[in-house]
Amino acid sequence: MMQLLDIFRSRTRQQRFEALVQPHLESLYKQAYRYTGNGADAEDLIQDVLLESFEKRDKLKGVNNVGSWLNRCLYHRFVDRYRTAKRMPEQLDVHSRELQAQLVGASLDESKVFAQQLVEGLELLSLEQKSAIKLHGLCGHSLAEVSEIMQMPVGTLKSHLHRGRKQLQKQLQLKPEMQASGLRSRG
Repeated sequence: MMQLLDIFRSRTRQQRFEALVQPHLESLYKQAYRYTGNGADAEDLIQDVLLESFEKRDKLKGVNNVGSWLNRCLYHRFVDRYRTAKRMPEQLDVHSRELQAQLVGASLDESKVFAQQLVEGLELLSLEQKSAIKLHGLCGHSLAEVSEIMQMPVGTLKSHLHRGRKQLQKQLQLKPEMQASGLRSRG
């Protein structure tokens, strides 16, 4: 009889956790997709965060802003994965610039070229600069929210944004082979 009651108790805990997390899943997915660049990795990242959060659900009782807390967990999990992937260069990265360059045809229109260059430019930035630009510029989070997610002072965050934008501005020049096809650089 006691085991039967334990099953129902765990179900109510699970249901409470799902009700707490459900409103934030769409924004978490969008953010994870912007971090990783593809849907499968974004889903894996969210799954890791939700599993970790479910294990730490007792901490959630004391959290005022669950969405911000989940975003912070997502950011830290992404950083961990990013650093781990950097240490394993023997794996083939299907999102590498070399493979993407092989797939790029001569018939790309200007917006596709610019989008490709933006992705390439973001990959060359430091992790902090890339995350700050994606959170603030692409996701639309305020500086205060990004500061809370990345756990850094607003001044430092502004510095990362400024330096990252400067580097992107330099890198968003068309490559010589693309200029030969008649496309103009976006200023």
